Amino acid sequence: MSILSSLIGPATKLLDKVIEDKDQKNALAHEIATMAERHAQELAQGQLEVNKVEAAHKSLFVAGWRPAIGWVCALGLLQCDTCEYYWYLG
Repeated sequence: MSILSSLIGPATKLLDKVIEDKDQKNALAHEIATMAERHAQELAQGQLEVNKVEAAHKSLFVAGWRPAIGWVCALGLLQCDTCEYYWYLG
């Protein structure tokens, strides 16, 4: 997203050289500035729809994969931390 936002400034400066009408130039500059945000919102909206479908599934392997990964990662970190502590303690 930072790549797109770094391109917005030069693109709006090009509008100053190409377009004479002030209102049209401002409208296009606003359109360019909000383009990245709209695209990110559309992607997030699509992911939310996928999440709703997965969460509504009856199978635990589909609806429960995120909680399972969370617990596995948390227990793995806890094990690594306690094993490292006792390894250096003893």
